[in-house]
Amino acid sequence: MSTGNVTVEISGDVNIFLSKIIFAPAIFAMCINVFHIFIISRRSVMPSSTNAILTGIAFSDIIFALYYVKSGIHALLITGLDKCESAASYEMVVLDWVLAAITDCFRRSSTWLCLFLAVVRTISVKKVLDKSFSFLSNAKFGWKVSSIIIFISSLLTVAYVFRYQIEDVGDIQ
Repeated sequence: MSTGNVTVEISGDVNIFLSKIIFAPAIFAMCINVFHIFIISRRSVMPSSTNAILTGIAFSDIIFALYYVKSGIHALLITGLDKCESAASYEMVVLDWVLAAITDCFRRSSTWLCLFLAVVRTISVKKVLDKSFSFLSNAKFGWKVSSIIIFISSLLTVAYVFRYQIEDVGDIQ
């Protein structure tokens, strides 16, 4: 057996193992982000555009983790740790497809929101005395940025997802 085959076999085993336990860090990340939303959305902290964008990032990360929670729980409860999985039903394939699309949308949204958070923060710090840039510190601006980014990401995801068609081929004998 060559080293290339051993490497592929080991990486395949690691991938299978990690796919079965990935829900644990995903649940942990979801709990941390719920805590972040709870803290950031308090009335005394909220009137800042950066906090509104941070709330959008936390929300995106929660939605992003749902796919991995579903996959991990499915892997543990349905297939077990060392069993082979039979062919998925049409409904499960559609559910996985929709969750993968939502995951793709919010993964992209989270990344772009982080970038815009840095841009808004940089501009607002550099132009703190310039009144024409005072709208950058308003929470309404942060909510608009978050909403626009999630909307654009959703459009990109819809354009990507509708390239495929899932067909039910019936039972495989």
